[in-house]
Amino acid sequence: MLGEMRTRTRAVLVLTALAGSCWLGCTSFSSSSTPDVPDDAGDAAPASTDAGPGDADAGAAPCDAVVCDDFEQLPFGAPWASRVPDKNGTLSLAVNQARSPTHSMLATALPGTSISQAFFRTNYSPGAGMSVHFFFLLTELPAREIVIAGIRTSVDRVFLVKVKTNGELILYEQSNTDAGAMFGGINTVGAAQLGEWRETALDVSTPSGASALRATLTIDTEATSIDAVYGPATQYEGELGVLYVDNGAGVVNVYFDDVVIRSL
Repeated sequence: MLGEMRTRTRAVLVLTALAGSCWLGCTSFSSSSTPDVPDDAGDAAPASTDAGPGDADAGAAPCDAVVCDDFEQLPFGAPWASRVPDKNGTLSLAVNQARSPTHSMLATALPGTSISQAFFRTNYSPGAGMSVHFFFLLTELPAREIVIAGIRTSVDRVFLVKVKTNGELILYEQSNTDAGAMFGGINTVGAAQLGEWRETALDVSTPSGASALRATLTIDTEATSIDAVYGPATQYEGELGVLYVDNGAGVVNVYFDDVVIRSL
């Protein structure tokens, strides 16, 4: 228990220290399977939405959400608002795993550093809340807890989805500014099954008549919620990928597909 608390505290400290401009620091797109996005993406910049000749999903219906991405549209990352520098991790198109043909996104954290991360994000969007809905697949369990998604709010709260070493999902509430501060406890729900796509949703909003935020994490049909002490928020930012703290135990791969992020 003490070792777990130390690990958890170290993860909170690292995440909070990185939260200046985005709660997991900043990451970049990279892909070995498409030439549209260079590995060295540089500073944050709007993602292109122009599809070239032969793009897989150039004729797709317009998206009525903040982001819709089944990773069939090229260039890779086109539906997202920005690209930012990564740290010892990669984001790439994958053809060996896909929930909806023929591609998914592979987020990889590499070993050898204290922090490995590869994330993409939306811009802050106004509204009463945000929903980050996605499918993810693991081919191996992480040796340490990893973050795979989150919603950052315009008040001093960020809500994270973490995967434990046994595959259980954690809903985690953290301060944006108070180093080491954690609120609302740690709620677990469901579990990842290796080699299987799991439907997952993180919803953050202020319930009707309430004065503070509520976060709900759902995996398939199981759900857990946290009632925060801050709120209401007026803007929300969604992020998706992989963060591995104290990654010295090997490569971590997470596949994502059929992502929909909406303002509520």
